[in-house]
Amino acid sequence: YYFNSINVIDGIKTFFYELAKKYKNKDLTIVYRYADINQLKRLKQYVRCVKFTGQKIECEKAFFSFNVDIIDYVKAKEYCLVIHGDYKMLKDKPPIHPKIDKYYGVSKTACESYTELTGKKCELTYNPISKEEIKPVIHLLSASRLKDKVKGQNRMKELVKALDSYCNKTGNKYQWTIFTDDYGEIDSKNVGYMKPRLDIRDYIADTDYVVQ
Repeated sequence: YYFNSINVIDGIKTFFYELAKKYKNKDLTIVYRYADINQLKRLKQYVRCVKFTGQKIECEKAFFSFNVDIIDYVKAKEYCLVIHGDYKMLKDKPPIHPKIDKYYGVSKTACESYTELTGKKCELTYNPISKEEIKPVIHLLSASRLKDKVKGQNRMKELVKALDSYCNKTGNKYQWTIFTDDYGEIDSKNVGYMKPRLDIRDYIADTDYVVQ
């Protein structure tokens, strides 16, 4: 299965991850040109991942999505194109290639729009999805004028370090929303900033803990 770029955030990369989990016992290889290191690490738990550098590839079935740029380097018994988008909406030219002999779409809309634009019949095959154990996320909230040094921003930074360390060790998660006049002082993927507002009580009622 070839895709040009495995980005840090991308719906198709979730598709790859679910595909890898479901078919990890098959001889499945994901081929790419560029990849985010964390996305690649996650995929490698389940399937073989190979960086394309111009090598020849032989396989039973070759799958392509938006990118068919390496298809002439691939020798396969079957060449498949998987349609992930509505090309009538995207306004992009739909990918086509004379070697492709099987067409699949991940939704009815994807199938119908591709067939209408190209005349190629698509078989509907929905994206795989698996169930995972869900851990609750602890929600914290602060509403404070943090430009004022007496409001405790330095102590908040220390608490964030401790919470981040704890979560990295245990796999637990938290989200700290800070309504303040001093954006971005605390650097953590678990901290989000909001502009100050007067109707704060609704947000307080919707959180687990208020931190002041």
